[in-house]
Amino acid sequence: PKSDATELFVGRARLVRAAAEHDRAVVGDIVDAIDCMPLAIELAASRTRVLSTEDLRARLERPLDVLRARNAGARHGSVEQAVQDSVALLTEGHRRLFAMVSVLRNGFTLEAAEATLGGHVVAWAAVLDGLDALASTSLLRVHVGSGPTRYGYFETIREVAARHAAEDAALGQV
Repeated sequence: PKSDATELFVGRARLVRAAAEHDRAVVGDIVDAIDCMPLAIELAASRTRVLSTEDLRARLERPLDVLRARNAGARHGSVEQAVQDSVALLTEGHRRLFAMVSVLRNGFTLEAAEATLGGHVVAWAAVLDGLDALASTSLLRVHVGSGPTRYGYFETIREVAARHAAEDAALGQV
């Protein structure tokens, strides 16, 4: 939950600047902007060494540029690298689906994904398997409630997926 994410951020930020005070409302905005993802929280909190929480919040319009460690080439040194590592484990069809699902914003249903991507990006029948693969690697969120199941990306992951989609389009693979 958000309260746990806020506590994680404040605790990690105190490790890099012990005396700093953190406005809980600003920290709440930060953890919302980075989807309460633990790795993103760790990386964002490390930036409080050189940024106030207000400055950090303002820079999170481009989260992948901010959410990286000084040694960003290291394993989990950036959110983008962690996502890229997961994407590299996918099959080619699932990678294409990962990229193209980025066009479905604000969550979507299986039916919407099948109608938009089935037969174009992957075979119609393969959309469900692809969504399952993305969910099992934590690249895709799944919300099962009283209505139809909804799927969606964390915004930082969607940004990586959109970059993959743009690269695929440039190569004529869409």
